[in-house]
Amino acid sequence: MELSSELVHNRIGQQLNWVALCVKSFYRRKERARVLQLAEFIPPHAVVFDIGANAGSFAKEFCRIHDKSCQVYCFEPVAYTHSILSLVMRYYSNSVVEKLALTERNGALDISIPVKSSGRMGVALSHFGDETRRDFVRESVSTMRLDDYVRDNGVERLDFIKCDVEGAELLVLQGATATIEKYKPTIYCELENDYTQRLGYDAGEAFSFLVDRGYRAYVNVEGKGFQSIGAYDHPADYLFRMD
Repeated sequence: MELSSELVHNRIGQQLNWVALCVKSFYRRKERARVLQLAEFIPPHAVVFDIGANAGSFAKEFCRIHDKSCQVYCFEPVAYTHSILSLVMRYYSNSVVEKLALTERNGALDISIPVKSSGRMGVALSHFGDETRRDFVRESVSTMRLDDYVRDNGVERLDFIKCDVEGAELLVLQGATATIEKYKPTIYCELENDYTQRLGYDAGEAFSFLVDRGYRAYVNVEGKGFQSIGAYDHPADYLFRMD
């Protein structure tokens, strides 16, 4: 059931949760180890796009690698999460924060933000498409094609993309075709059928989109590092790169 956004935002529990998330986002470094692994595929002075930056757990770690030489662009469209992300990233001079969803079109789309049984929003689970399992609030967010963002903002290189957008990964890629062909960035992308099917496509389509353009795919196997994989076969964070 759709709930009133104003009502949910004004709940005291939601407001206290915002404070708690701010504190956690400032001080916790839960993605430090993973970003240090990914740093192998990110050159010094790289330009990094964090698409679906949430509260900045990845972004702040990207900002720290290679003696803080990388330029990190953070894209987070949901107002609640963007407000936390902006506070966290203001301490990283090598970051840019944008209140945008990168998709295949310029304009606006409604995003569904699930509401947990506790009454608090599950902002990390925000997604395009209908929410059928839980109560939710709806928010209109600005959308832009990555190709247009790169052109309009004078981005002259793109080395690495982290993309975690709860099923809209193919939309991001479709809006980034020219940039991908030009710069051939390494792409670290969550793919999960349960999420992509909300938008009417299979996760394998996003996998094939990149493989058909000359990328090879890898998954991180515990104890073995990143191992090559030929096709999408399970939910995972996939690394795509040109060899």
